[in-house]
Amino acid sequence: AIDRLTRAAEIDPDSVEVHRLLGRTYYAQGRTDEAEAAYQDAYTRHPQWARAEFGVARSLATHGQVQDALKIGLAAYAAAPRDPEVLVLVGELYERLGRFDDAAKVLEEYVAGLPRRLRGESEVASLKIKFLKAFKGRTPAAIDGDPAAVHTVPFTLRERKILVAAQVNGRRADLLIDTGADRSAITRDTSMRAD
Repeated sequence: AIDRLTRAAEIDPDSVEVHRLLGRTYYAQGRTDEAEAAYQDAYTRHPQWARAEFGVARSLATHGQVQDALKIGLAAYAAAPRDPEVLVLVGELYERLGRFDDAAKVLEEYVAGLPRRLRGESEVASLKIKFLKAFKGRTPAAIDGDPAAVHTVPFTLRERKILVAAQVNGRRADLLIDTGADRSAITRDTSMRAD
């Protein structure tokens, strides 16, 4: 696919769609640097095109530039308010910035925009919305001392999974640390109790 898209870009170098598809294909293969270059090319050629903005925002988020990613993601959202990928990305960016109410609102728009036949299958998004709304303006985690300092967190290893003991709404819970990503995940049992 990359060879064909690269050839298409050579034939029609002004095609924003070809550069966006090339970026998406690189991204799917984990080749984020090449994906970012293709997305940037699409964005440079047509900066108000929502799909190009989406690609650049996703690339920035991958590199930890979440605030910049949100700014461009919101531009994509303004241009394509019903695009499901844009809605999910903006929701994730809000969540990463601790803006849980905003994240829940955007994810609700995502679920509402799904075709009726798929709404029942949006259980993960619905649970995430419920989880985000449970914060009600509260800080989800607090670190005693200097947040920039290195902290040692006691953990247990169970079935090759890292579990950290925590308190959720005053109850003890084990948080599963997702070591394959830059964010933490919690078990379904914990998310169901966090209301």
